[in-house]
Amino acid sequence: KIDLKVKTDTAFRIDTNGIGMATIENIGYMKAIVKHGFCWGTTTAPDTNNSKNNLGALSNLASFTGTITGLDLNTTYYVRSYIANETHIAFGKEFILKAVCGGETEISYESQSYKIVPIGNQCWMAKNLNVGTYVESTSSYYPQSNVSNNSFVEKYCYDNNTTNCDNFGGLYDWNEMMHYTQNEGTKGICPNGWHIPSNSEWEQLVQYLGGYSVAGGKLKPLNPHQFDALMGGYRLSNGSFVESGLGIRFWSSSINSEGLPFYRYIADNSNAILNKNYNKSGAFHIRCIKNQ
Repeated sequence: KIDLKVKTDTAFRIDTNGIGMATIENIGYMKAIVKHGFCWGTTTAPDTNNSKNNLGALSNLASFTGTITGLDLNTTYYVRSYIANETHIAFGKEFILKAVCGGETEISYESQSYKIVPIGNQCWMAKNLNVGTYVESTSSYYPQSNVSNNSFVEKYCYDNNTTNCDNFGGLYDWNEMMHYTQNEGTKGICPNGWHIPSNSEWEQLVQYLGGYSVAGGKLKPLNPHQFDALMGGYRLSNGSFVESGLGIRFWSSSINSEGLPFYRYIADNSNAILNKNYNKSGAFHIRCIKNQ
């Protein structure tokens, strides 16, 4: 009696690779496994004639993990674990690894086109949001906003020059971005199916890219991740514009215990990314993230 039995515990996708986890439940009467691993393909019920890895021989019950490689971002794959002795092979349950970002590579929103880039298990817009009606920023000695809660979206452009919105995206104060709600992860001014990233979603991105000391550099232009964070500067809460060519701030939809929103800061002269807070009257850039 053969009785080879393996259970695929899970399989999930990260960009062009995936991870599979499985458990051997019976190694059969021969008491030896000559090869085990995962096989995957673009049709159901993949077997070892499809793409596969071979994690080697085993002589006891065990759990194992394997890397699924060479996945096209816009293709759905089917994955199964397998174990084999000298004469027979058994397969575990099939898992589906969906095309990253639902197979979408670009989205059109309010007469603007935005390339979509997968980073880890997240899908980000590859440039800053630029929607709404331009409003001139005036300066004062106190935190103040020149936008208001009305029926349309309002944005600032760096140095009150609309060309800067075309080149770097709009600058939005926190309340305008959030559509005047306090709900973390809200859609805000993003398109349907997308939302303003929470602080924890920014954290997931940073950790996937290697942590705070290097993630900022990996989000800049000419990087394989294609996030293309341009140093477009930002508007301070007093209405003045600073750091064009030197830095960029991205809002999150999360606030701290004092009601101050979190933002991420990248400087031109550093590979780091910082997690900081600022008052809601400042105006920063926005990257929308696709709903899971």
